[in-house]
Amino acid sequence: MNNVVFGTVSAFVLASSLIPGVVPSAQAQMRFNFSAPFIADSGIVNASGDTHFITVAVTGYPLEELIVTLPNDMRTLEGAMVTNQKGQEVSANVAISSGSLAISFAQPVAPDDYLTVRLMGVKMEPAGGTALYRISAIKKGLIGQIPIGTAMVQLMMQ
Repeated sequence: MNNVVFGTVSAFVLASSLIPGVVPSAQAQMRFNFSAPFIADSGIVNASGDTHFITVAVTGYPLEELIVTLPNDMRTLEGAMVTNQKGQEVSANVAISSGSLAISFAQPVAPDDYLTVRLMGVKMEPAGGTALYRISAIKKGLIGQIPIGTAMVQLMMQ
């Protein structure tokens, strides 16, 4: 019986000393290396639900333009404004057309900055619980649009 207990205890001691070296630690670090802008956040700004926001992290290259494809069930969009991570308004030409919003920056936005696009005067069809905005970017030095993701805004029930 002593040999069985001693053998079991020895097996546990051996396993506890070997397993940490074989199994990756739960505190292993994950590293991200973003080479294109990405959507960092999105939602509703005010209690009335008519102002949506989309936050974009600028990475890789300077950003010249953002293109936002508007949801099919959006009835109206009165305007848009862009601010940086300090809350300062960013100079940009905003053009709203049927189904899309183009934001051309007066000066390219430097990497390692965050931009928040506020969509004001949003009126959506009552059906559906979310608004999906597809976002693309045009970056300095690259040709064409880069799709950077879809921002989802949970709509408030009227």
